Formats: sequence, structure tokens, C-alpha cells
Amino acid sequence: MNSDSLTATETIDFDNGDKLIIKNLGCEYYILTFRFETSRFQDDTNNIQYWYKKTVLLVSELYKGLDAPIDIKKGVDKLITHIDEDMLNNYANLKFGQEIDYGGDEIRDFLTIDKVEKLTDKKFAITISFSTGAL
Repeated sequence: MNSDSLTATETIDFDNGDKLIIKNLGCEYYILTFRFETSRFQDDTNNIQYWYKKTVLLVSELYKGLDAPIDIKKGVDKLITHIDEDMLNNYANLKFGQEIDYGGDEIRDFLTIDKVEKLTDKKFAITISFSTGAL
């Protein structure tokens, strides 16, 4: 738990030098953010199609060890559908920060691929958030 008593952060360092930072935050909205710092993939940060697909891969690798109050798998399934549907537009509608709804009638569930940053020549950070709310 962080000092603000509203957020919590967990950091996982992998043997290959990659890192995963998970943040839990919220009040009116509950948000679970994953920041992958990885050297497994490299491309131009503006190649949104590429990074959307790599985000799907990275998050799906977490399923086995993930215990979250948000249905992450359902969100990733919707993200895959969203990518596939935009293929006909040559992926022109994919954007960072775009809210992608994946459920909830009264309380909304949505995700955003927030951003991709180049950290070094061979290391990039990919941030994705899963949200539910307003509560």
C-alpha cells in the first residue's frame, strides 16, 4: 500500500531483465494498471498495431498467476476482437488511450492501452489499464 492509502504497487523483476509494475488504484473507479518493461519486442512506438498485439501476448501470459477483481481475460478477448475488426481499416482506428468497453450494464468495464515508451535502444515500456466504474 502506498502512503496515499488509495493506491498499491507491486513490482516483479524477471530473470531476463524485464520488469512488471502493477498498480491498484481508485475510488469512484477501480483501476488495475500493468506496466511491462521489456526487451522482448522492439519496434517504432508509433506502430500501434504491433504494440496492441504484443500487449495481448504479454497480458495473456499473466493469466495463470493473476488473481484480480476485474475480468482481465474478458478484456483481452475484447481487445483481440477490436484488433481483428479494425484489420479491414488497415488498423487506422487503433489509438493509445482509447477506451475499449468489454462489459457491464450498470457498472462499466473497459480497458485502455495507455502508451508505449522507448526506454533504451532495446527496452520498451507498455502500459495497459483495466477499469471498472463508476462504482
